[in-house]
Order: sequence, then C-alpha cells, then structure tokens
Amino acid sequence: MPTNEQRQGELTKDVMMRVAHDLQGPLVGLRATLERMRWECDKIAVRFEFDYFKELEAYVSEAVRWSQVVYTLTGLHYGVRERARPADIASEIVGPCLESLYPVLTRHNLSDRDIRVRGFRQLPPVHVDRDLLSLALYNVLDNAIKYSNAPGRRTDIQVEGRVSESGYEIIVRDFGPGIPDKAGDDIFRLGARPLDMWDRMVLKAGLGLWCARRILELHGGTTEIRSCRNPTEVVLILPRSLGLDAPSGERAGRR
Repeated sequence: MPTNEQRQGELTKDVMMRVAHDLQGPLVGLRATLERMRWECDKIAVRFEFDYFKELEAYVSEAVRWSQVVYTLTGLHYGVRERARPADIASEIVGPCLESLYPVLTRHNLSDRDIRVRGFRQLPPVHVDRDLLSLALYNVLDNAIKYSNAPGRRTDIQVEGRVSESGYEIIVRDFGPGIPDKAGDDIFRLGARPLDMWDRMVLKAGLGLWCARRILELHGGTTEIRSCRNPTEVVLILPRSLGLDAPSGERAGRR
C-alpha cells in the first residue's frame, strides 16, 4: 500500500511531466516565429539599437531546455550514470553557463564584469551529466543575478571552486537581500518561495533550487545554503567518487 508521500510524489511527477511536455510545442513554435520575425526585419532593413530578437530567442531556448530537462528529471527515464561523461568544470560547465546567462545579466543592468570566478584550477575533471550540472549552476546563478541589483547593495557575484572534505564544491555568493533564516531546508522544496520574497519584482516559480538539489542528488551529492546573507552562499557539492581518478565502480550516482 503506497504511503501518502509516495502518492504525492507520483502525482507531482505526473503533473510536472504533463506540463513540461505540453510546453515544448508552443515554445518551439515561438522560437520559430522569432526567427521568422528577425528574417523579415533583415529583409526590409529594419534595425534596432538593441538586439531584442537575440535576447528573446535566448530566453525561449532556455525555456525549451528547461521543459525537456524537467520532463526527464521527473520521469526518471534514464540514470545519470549512463549519461555521465568526463568534464572539466571550469571550461565545460562554468564557462558555457556564464555565456548563456548574458541576456539575464543585461536585463538586470549587470555585465560579465560583475561575476568573479576563481579556484577552479584545483578541481579535477569529473564524471557528470554536463547538461544537468550546467542547469543546476544556471538556476543558482540566475537567482543570484535577479536579486543582486537592489539599490545600495554590492552587485558582484562570486563563483568559486573548492575541494573540501565533503567533495568538490561550486560556491555561488551574492550580496542581495538574502534568504530568511526561517526558510531553512524548505527553500529546496518544489514550488517553495519565502513568504517575504513574494512582493519583490522578480519572476520566480520556486523550481530553481529544487531542481538544483535534485540534480546534485542524482549525482550522489547535494545543494545547501551555507550562508543566508552578506553574502548569500549556495553550494553545489559533488562527491569525490566522481573524480576521474576514482575507481570505476564508485562513479556517478553511486553513493
């Protein structure tokens, strides 16, 4: 007899899979429409001071990717072990992720100069699902960017690589308004969002941190809040067993 928690889990999975699947068609159609609009504007030599099409297409592409990954995550149609490949965290995870965030930075009056990256040379290559780990980092950085442009606050965001006793860490720090102490581990719950954050002008659905933790858990690691404010510090932790020098039987997803 399934427990209430198991039934709720199956219901959540079913809803998320259907929503993610239903979103893919319209999103792909919107992307195609934007491409056609860009082509028509180029044909009649209409130019804009800012490349709105490029920004919109980037957002739509990320939304399509989101729907595909959420569908896969909730359906659990494959294991991380089967998709894990050797990856250099700095050049194959952090670098491409920061490039894809450029439209978000410009939208919030920030630039790539506001993001400081350090410490990744000490991290070895790891066996991970590159797409999923990139999405986890994207979600955490997306939060940091959207809450970093508050008046009177530092706008720099720090991304640091570190080797610790618990594993290989990717640390994201920002100096925004922070996370309420009372939020605790509930902030990683699906759909969770601290009550005093609902009135801020930031479009969030409470999926990002849940997804980041789930992705790290699928790799045998976790995501945690190490500091709530000044700075807010979110840490993605990968187990050492994912390192390329680990025995093959201890790699991706095996705790």
